Amino acid sequence: MITYTFERWETLWPEMEPLMYGLHAPEVSFFQEHMQVKLDVEHHQKMDDLGYLDNLAVRDDGKLIGYCITGKYNNPHFVGVRTAYQLHYFLQKNYRGKGIGKTMFRTAEQHLKVQGIQCVSTGAKKSLPYAAVFHKLGWTEVETLFAKCDVADRYSRIA
Repeated sequence: MITYTFERWETLWPEMEPLMYGLHAPEVSFFQEHMQVKLDVEHHQKMDDLGYLDNLAVRDDGKLIGYCITGKYNNPHFVGVRTAYQLHYFLQKNYRGKGIGKTMFRTAEQHLKVQGIQCVSTGAKKSLPYAAVFHKLGWTEVETLFAKCDVADRYSRIA
């Protein structure tokens, strides 16, 4: 049975860590051959302690199969509008295409709405088909993220 529950970071992270580093990061990280994903776990814990994180766990008979971690913050560009950003979202490949991911995002969105969040944003890798999911959920594409990393430039000059 698939369940969607909000959990504390300190409880979720030990189960989330192997998914993050074993499956999630290799799938979505850009320039990963030059820089590895390494979460600042203490920072996430502090954000959670202050009430700035919503940590949604998706489980199949108790086993963690996905998550949606959302940071809630006051955006200095939009004073008076409560905003949030989905920092990390992931669902194991064998669970995709079954409506579980859509329910995950809808559950996270509804939870934020109850808290007064008026605008949620996130990123989607151009190399993966996530944009289609967000469009189906009623999201609007508002910008493109560009990256220029000295690490990647330095390595590309060596090669």
